Amino acid sequence: MKLLLTLILSLISAALFSQIESLQMLETRMQAQLDIIKNGAEENRIYASDSMSTLMIEALNSRGCFEYPFDSLQMGTLTSSDNFFRIFNWNVPMDNQSNEYHCFILTQEEDGIYDWTQCKSSNRVDEKANMKYLTPEKWMGCLFYEIIPMTKDKKGKMGQKRSYTLLGWDGNNKHSTKKIIDVITFNNGDIRFGAPIFKNTRGNPKRVILEYSNEVMVSLKYHQKQKRIVHDHLAPRDPMMTGVYSFYGPDMTFDAYNLQKGKWFFDENVDIRIGKDPREFNDPGEN
Repeated sequence: MKLLLTLILSLISAALFSQIESLQMLETRMQAQLDIIKNGAEENRIYASDSMSTLMIEALNSRGCFEYPFDSLQMGTLTSSDNFFRIFNWNVPMDNQSNEYHCFILTQEEDGIYDWTQCKSSNRVDEKANMKYLTPEKWMGCLFYEIIPMTKDKKGKMGQKRSYTLLGWDGNNKHSTKKIIDVITFNNGDIRFGAPIFKNTRGNPKRVILEYSNEVMVSLKYHQKQKRIVHDHLAPRDPMMTGVYSFYGPDMTFDAYNLQKGKWFFDENVDIRIGKDPREFNDPGEN
């Protein structure tokens, strides 16, 4: 009996080692493509990104992919605090200073079954994107850098409705950059971006989009203790440039969205002396 148990454990260990080894090899190949995306000519960057997507699909179809850290990949990898989903996210910089964005979302059920979704960004999102629900088939491409849980961490099945707030960066074009506060909702296996939970002077948008000159840095940071998202207040350099967001930048004041009963309430000109300075964060735009 002991011999049989030892044999079974050895087979399990060998299988686990084989899975990890396979994911390690895929990770190495993916990083090689990311190096080309970062340093290659535009045509090679696009081709490498396509190869990256193929390798990512292979990895996400592998056992143990949710637990595997993928920590050597120089791209966005995020995991929700309740371990319900992960985000794998990268951008392809183009010669005209725009970006193409790629994103895979990996979820897991209680029984360890995985499911993944590939998001496809639209190169042109209209001016009313802040008022629209978006799907993985047409989402507002960006690099996500933080996941904020909207409810207390809890275990459950994929069929349960769950919502999370996401903070993202978009190197929009050669004139302006964007920071985005979005919402991702999982409901019966479906994924949707956007939710009418923002209460500000413009009504109830489904996401918040901050657009500003690419010559300046803008902070967008979640303060966990205060349950608020703090960002630089943006204003044009000249009142004549109102509405021309490539001329917008920080004016040394700060605004916030405070989380109350599952909604984000806007608060203007907040005091940021409590807690850390919201500028102390890893801005994807600096990478």
